[in-house]
Amino acid sequence: MAVASPDPFGRYEWVRSPRRGVIRVHGWALDPSAPTTPVTTYVVIGGRRGEPGTEVRSIAANRRRDDVAWGYPHAGPNHGFNSEVTTSKTGRQTVCVYAKNVGAGQDTELGCRTVDIVK
Repeated sequence: MAVASPDPFGRYEWVRSPRRGVIRVHGWALDPSAPTTPVTTYVVIGGRRGEPGTEVRSIAANRRRDDVAWGYPHAGPNHGFNSEVTTSKTGRQTVCVYAKNVGAGQDTELGCRTVDIVK
């Protein structure tokens, strides 16, 4: 598949709260400027990046995703994220995920979802 932009891209597929103070985020990301390098993603809990009161956690998109490798064979499979992160937040929260840019381009918001974090 052709990529028109140097910005990272991917998909934020879901978020869950398996237990108090923990969320699990799942998806994938890659950067066309460094297609075989795992991308760093930022999980923002409580709103969008830069909003007051949010918590930011960093996770690597380095888990095997054969579906990504199939769609982008030049990038390989190691671009998934399926990680737990801790938070002090509870209740209904917005959780956004951003892919950090490498090289040319800029960071990309992969999306925002709402989750009920276990109290």
